[in-house]
Amino acid sequence: MSLFPGGAPPKPTKPIKNPGLRKHIHSKPCCVCGNPGTPYNRIVCHHIDTGGMGTSGPDEDNMLPVHYIGCHTGVAHSMTIARLSEKVGRNLREYAVDLTTEYNQIEASNG
Repeated sequence: MSLFPGGAPPKPTKPIKNPGLRKHIHSKPCCVCGNPGTPYNRIVCHHIDTGGMGTSGPDEDNMLPVHYIGCHTGVAHSMTIARLSEKVGRNLREYAVDLTTEYNQIEASNG
């Protein structure tokens, strides 16, 4: 007998995604190497904290611009955020908050 009505546990809710914030992050240079994205090496949003269970976690105050090839898979996913911050010489948790704040200010000024 199942403990859940309908026989299955509820699925975890996915975090709300923010396409505008993601576009803003994509416009920034890579936080690991400092280079801008190119058509061949695009900038992606790297989530600092994941939501677990295969989700990427919330967007707000949680995303960094990182090159997809090399910096994202080869560097950002190979170390903790504290170690990555030490490597690049910048508090990346604070940078993620700054990027969200910057985006929100731009959105507010656009009405």
